[in-house]
Amino acid sequence: MNKIVDNLINNAIATAENTADVVFPPLEKVNFSAVKTPIYLRNVSGDYVPVPIETGQAIIRTDNSTPLGVMKKRYAIADNSELDNAVREGLEDSLPKEALQNIKLIEKTADNGSICRWGYSFDGLGRDIRQLTGSKTQLNFTSFNPAQVKPFIEKQVEYYELKVQTWQAWANKEINFDQAFKVLQDNYPASESEIKRAEKKGFTAGEAKSRKTAQLMEQFEKEAEQRGSTVWALYSALTHYASHSTGSFTVKNSANRDNVETTLIQREREVNNVTASESFLELAA
Repeated sequence: MNKIVDNLINNAIATAENTADVVFPPLEKVNFSAVKTPIYLRNVSGDYVPVPIETGQAIIRTDNSTPLGVMKKRYAIADNSELDNAVREGLEDSLPKEALQNIKLIEKTADNGSICRWGYSFDGLGRDIRQLTGSKTQLNFTSFNPAQVKPFIEKQVEYYELKVQTWQAWANKEINFDQAFKVLQDNYPASESEIKRAEKKGFTAGEAKSRKTAQLMEQFEKEAEQRGSTVWALYSALTHYASHSTGSFTVKNSANRDNVETTLIQREREVNNVTASESFLELAA
């Protein structure tokens, strides 16, 4: 009898879990609307005259009247909340129910909201990367706001699974510090002034290294201690640079400007170029 009751309870729990409503965290940082407003210029007489709509209109946040930029007539405004609703619907349609639990929201903005990025991280789609040191790093699938939601997400899940296989191969591929240095040196060569300073110290032009290469090599050493001296450790050093704005990788003028996320976006592009470079691909093969 007790076994039957236990089975009924377990079945009820499983049913409740499978039919539970999917809960997405509410938008906060990016949850604002914007409107177009005319731009006025002051003429020689001191009067303010409107700029033709065809030339452009100012985009203003409705919550605090902060200007975000200028938009031409042929473009329309899509509020973040409307885009987010489409993203959520696409995620619910595309991902398995068990993956849509414990969803985490990631929001990033820059320049008072003129740059907005947000996405959702899913613990149910996490994958472990086994490292040479014996430790594991779990990577969670994250979907950022796409234009065509459902087909995009389906392709992203497939792409993510392929990337996990690649990352695991990188975690198994041992490299030495000279090999890591060559990749960084090829992608971040020393400037003329850095070469001149190195030559004054008795080094050759080929031995001169850029400040960024030096910083990334320091980060690679830290990553290698934790993950082993592998391609994965080199990649981790690069992604640390692309995702952090503290320590060795502070963002210039960030104390006076809201430019951190803009800079990190540029760094992501840099890292993508590095990992697509001939020297990196040759090392990772």
